[in-house]
Amino acid sequence: MRGWCLAILVGMVTAWWAGSLPGQTFQASSPDLAAIVAVLKADPRNVNALNAYGIEQARAGDLIGAIRTWRYAIDLAPRYVHLFNNIGSALRRLGHLKDSRDWYQASLRLQPTYWTWYNLGLLQEEMGNLPEAQQSYWEAVRLFPAFMAARERYLRVERLRREAPAEPRPGPSVAAKPPVPIMPEAEPVRPTVTAVPRPEPVPVPRGTSRPPATEALTGETPAREYEQVRLPGDAGGQVFLTFDGGADADGVEPILAALAARRVRSTFFLTGQWVKSFPDLARRILAEGHEIANHSMSHKNMAGWGKETIAAELEKAEAVFVAVTGRRGAPFFRFPFGAQNARVERLTEELGYRPVYWTIDTIDWQEPPVQRIIDKVTTRIRRGAVVLMHVGGRNGPKALPTILDNLLARGFRPDRLSGLDPSQLATLPTIGG
Repeated sequence: MRGWCLAILVGMVTAWWAGSLPGQTFQASSPDLAAIVAVLKADPRNVNALNAYGIEQARAGDLIGAIRTWRYAIDLAPRYVHLFNNIGSALRRLGHLKDSRDWYQASLRLQPTYWTWYNLGLLQEEMGNLPEAQQSYWEAVRLFPAFMAARERYLRVERLRREAPAEPRPGPSVAAKPPVPIMPEAEPVRPTVTAVPRPEPVPVPRGTSRPPATEALTGETPAREYEQVRLPGDAGGQVFLTFDGGADADGVEPILAALAARRVRSTFFLTGQWVKSFPDLARRILAEGHEIANHSMSHKNMAGWGKETIAAELEKAEAVFVAVTGRRGAPFFRFPFGAQNARVERLTEELGYRPVYWTIDTIDWQEPPVQRIIDKVTTRIRRGAVVLMHVGGRNGPKALPTILDNLLARGFRPDRLSGLDPSQLATLPTIGG
């Protein structure tokens, strides 16, 4: 759970999605940031500047924020290969090695570049996949014969493979052909494959200086029109239908039936009192593949509480979860009534939970007409959306089958919050900023 605790949705990132870029967060560590921010204020869709902004975030240690910026940029320029490579590198630093590999491979499908092959080789080494690492370094040198770092890594892996005891490997290597020997004394030549044109200059507003970071960017200029590219982990678009339970349980049976019929798993935010009152339903929720997350013990307004009081409240609920189901809840927390702010969100993060608000509130507890609930979800849904519903209503469960059928038909993939694509950690909504 290391990724959940890395300053997720800090104030700068929240403000970015609200339309502003508070560059003062990085001024001490990055003299270039103010100029980059000035470019983005003049043109928020400038992909080169967005890429540079993400680089500055990563340099400052905000890898989640950097991933979020680059994902936003990909929506604007789906074939800008640097963004894919950067996300892969950030995920590698966060420890999500398999997801990092997916992003590097997606980058290579867009455009085989020597630096991505090299990064993939480093990752494969880290994962212990020496044949694949050696093949990746060979591909990097094939594209850029003067790339001495890739040659050295190739030869290092070659020595490791010779010295290691032979072990049978199941199936063929992922390489199309075995790597050919690379001689360390090979004559360096200029690359003739995958030439990288100069980037499009970033327009700078009058009166500001051009940021060196954007001048130094290398890579191909995004085209004006783009073919849609499926991103790693998206599978048509992850969305999250979540269900809160604090008192009643009238809708649990039809909710579980609708989810089971479509093989969809969800996250149920339940209070300790609810689980104590409906132990069989709580166990059934888990048995059917869903997850239970903490919604407090007694559903009180916690917006003004201190850390010790919050910790005691959450731990009481966890104790009930363990007593009834034999396990603690998933590491997410939803504040009762959505009453939260930056301070209490930070406190719950310090306690090891990820506070989760919502993107779409069906207000189904007020029992609006079924069609109104359906329309609210189906017209506002987008990739990464978190939908709030309740287990105690009547019309919400009636609307759920149609909602699910609509989302699935449109290529959305409803999932539990714990199934979140790591590159999208920062997209879970909160209130505080």
